[in-house]
Amino acid sequence: MGNTTAGAAERALATLASSILVSPPCQRINFCFGDTYVDGAGYYYVALSLISIDNKAKALGVVIDTKLPANTEAQYDPTTNNLVFPRAGYGASGFQKMSILHELTHAVLDSRAPRQIRKMLDNETTAYLAGALYNVFSAPSATGPFGFDPGTGAGIYSEAHRLALTARRHLEQWNNSFRYNFNPWDVVTLQNAILASPTYSFIKNNPAGKYGDDGLPL
Repeated sequence: MGNTTAGAAERALATLASSILVSPPCQRINFCFGDTYVDGAGYYYVALSLISIDNKAKALGVVIDTKLPANTEAQYDPTTNNLVFPRAGYGASGFQKMSILHELTHAVLDSRAPRQIRKMLDNETTAYLAGALYNVFSAPSATGPFGFDPGTGAGIYSEAHRLALTARRHLEQWNNSFRYNFNPWDVVTLQNAILASPTYSFIKNNPAGKYGDDGLPL
C-alpha cells in the first residue's frame, strides 16, 4: 500500500512528481502502443492519487530508500503503489526528471489493472517512450536543447529519443490533432536494446512475465 505518513523530504519529492505530472511536456504526451495508450488524463489520475498519500492507504506513496544499489534511479513498485527514490533531493537533472516520468508511466499502467495488465517488455517499452517524449517535449523545439541528451547509438535512451523526435515532428505537423501510434515494428530496436541490458535480464529470461499491477485507487 502507499505510505500513509510522509516527512518533509518525501513531501518535496511528491511535490516534484506532481509538478511533472501536470506540466505541459507531460500533458502533451498522447500515444498508443499495442493495446494501450498513454495521455495527459492518465497522468492527471496519478497526480490525484499522489495527492492522497497521507489519508488513503492504497494511494500512490513516496518512499526514500537510501539502501538501494549505487546508481539506482527512481523506481515504482506496483505491489505497494510506492514511488521509491534513492535519496532526498532526487530529480534535479533533466535525466532524473525523465526517469521520474518513466516511473510515473508505470503507475499509469498499474492504474489500468486488472482490466489490462501488460507483459513486462511492453510495459517497459511504453515507459521508455513516454519518458523520451517528456524529454523531447521539454525542449523549445524538436532540435533542442534537451534536458537530457542521449547522444547517438543503439542504446535504450538514444533509440527512445529517436522515436520520440519522430513522434513530435508528426504531431506538430498536424497541430497535435491526433494520438500518435507506435507500431510493433517501430519499436523492435528499442525492445532489443531493453532485452540486451543486464538491468532487464529478468525480462529476457521470462518474456511472458508481468509485473504485479493490481490497480491504483485514488
